[in-house]
Amino acid sequence: MTRQEAADLLGIRQDAPPGEVQVAFRRQSIKFHPDNGGASSQFVLLQKARDILMRDEPSPRTVVPPPANVPWRPFLSYPVRLTAAAIRDRRLRQKAFGTWVGLLVGLPLLYIGARDLLALLLVPVMAAFVIWAIIRSR
Repeated sequence: MTRQEAADLLGIRQDAPPGEVQVAFRRQSIKFHPDNGGASSQFVLLQKARDILMRDEPSPRTVVPPPANVPWRPFLSYPVRLTAAAIRDRRLRQKAFGTWVGLLVGLPLLYIGARDLLALLLVPVMAAFVIWAIIRSR
């Protein structure tokens, strides 16, 4: 039941203050209370409508950007959030474990691979520089 449906059921505005909600609930409950000949299902709906309207309206979520001085935070946020979810849900534990293993094993391998690739690229560049220096010295 939405807030608008609850307000329609009690016959008040959707943004009515809690005091007005309570008065409308009492007025309607006199008519629909099972002790006064009303149906219990209607009374349950009235109670649900009152509870919905008495709750505070959820405030819009504000998005807080991550601090600029922590560049690794977005990279590590997924494994951390997945681990937190895996604590609550056992089905996610294997995925969280695999993510951390991939992160802890993959980063060093990525570093080693990038270092070796850089070395492989530097050899032809240095060879070309040596050949250029020899040709220039003649």
